[in-house]
Amino acid sequence: MRSARSRYRTYRRIEGFILGVFFGLLGAITLVPLSHAGSRLALFEDVALVAVFAGLAIRGFRLGVAQKDNMVSVRTLQWTHKFRRSDVRTFGTEESDSPRHPRSYLVVDLADGRRHVFKSFGGRSDSTASDSVINVVNELNAAWGLASQQ
Repeated sequence: MRSARSRYRTYRRIEGFILGVFFGLLGAITLVPLSHAGSRLALFEDVALVAVFAGLAIRGFRLGVAQKDNMVSVRTLQWTHKFRRSDVRTFGTEESDSPRHPRSYLVVDLADGRRHVFKSFGGRSDSTASDSVINVVNELNAAWGLASQQ
């Protein structure tokens, strides 16, 4: 049970919204053959495909980072990674190798020395937007009182 004083912050990216809309539209388009399914097998395949696209649409809309007082969740399209506050040493960024399209990615450095790079939570390195990866990393570190590596 969450206490009344618990802080909860979420950081979402526009890419998640776009993926959610994309998979939602694919699911809607896949509904059309349902009315013309000739056999039970074809009906089952169509329903299964609609369910897969609906699940991917939901995951797409939920892409992002959610931080509570003692836990952070990084949601990607495939997995949700959860880290306890005691396990995280710091949040940081990692730059891509591409000189033409420089990007920054979210990095979670763990206390045991492991490092998780989330390439699905990234953005342009030169972005000054409020939801840029560097601003999100600074806010995550500040909320937990961690030293920033910037």
